[in-house]
Order: sequence, then C-alpha cells, then structure tokens
Amino acid sequence: MKGVMRDVVIECSETVSGSAETVWRALRRAQGNFVPNKIVEEVLGDSASMAQRATAIDDQLLLLLSEMTAGHRLPWSSYKCRLRVEPVDTECARVSVTCLAVPTMDPVAVERVLDRLMRSSLGSFMLHMEKDAGHHPWAAPSVL
Repeated sequence: MKGVMRDVVIECSETVSGSAETVWRALRRAQGNFVPNKIVEEVLGDSASMAQRATAIDDQLLLLLSEMTAGHRLPWSSYKCRLRVEPVDTECARVSVTCLAVPTMDPVAVERVLDRLMRSSLGSFMLHMEKDAGHHPWAAPSVL
C-alpha cells in the first residue's frame, strides 16, 4: 500500500569487560539520556530534541524500558527502547539496545539516525566506564 510507512526497529550491542551486575550498576549510576530514571530531554541537533522516560526498570533482569514523551522536529512520531545487560561469561557482559520508532519520513533515513544515536549513547557509556575504570573496557561493536 503506497504511502504507508513501516515501523523501524534497530538493534545494536556492545560487549564490555565486567560481570553483568557490574555493568548494570555502572549503567544505573550513569543516569543520562541512555538510562533515564526520570523524564530527560536530549538535544539531537538541528533544533531536534526528544524527551523520554523510563517505563520499567528491573534490577533482577537487568532490563530498562523507555519511551518518548515529547519530541520536536523529529523524523518519528513515537519511540520505545529496550536496554538489556546479559552475561557473556563471568568476566564479560553484553549491553543490547533495541529501539522501535514510527517514522514520519523515509524509514531508511530514520534507521540511520536511530543507529547513530544508539551507537553514540553506547559510546558515551563507554567513556563513562573508561573514566571509572581508568582503561578502555569495551570490545569492538557488533550489530545484532
């Protein structure tokens, strides 16, 4: 059907040194746009911004769900995100992020924007972990 856009789903993950519990605690301490504990607004550039809030935080499952509460000049009308930390082994964990968005323009362009945002957020967390640990704890990025 012409004119109907499909939802966009983007997934990415990073592997980090440290147990899943250690990485989860570091994510929860970071408390930025990547891991909102309250409504936070993120400026995305070119006057675009998005406010999001956590809808569920499960410290047992190492899972955080968030959703967009407001947006300005965005190429999507709705956005939800799932962040999960899973053990790889006793010394490594995987941080996985899955985002779903309802595009208001070309879905491929929205995929690129969201992929860039997620990788930027993971990179910001990497810098936070690096600062705390005094070294670079991340392995190479991988796309799910």
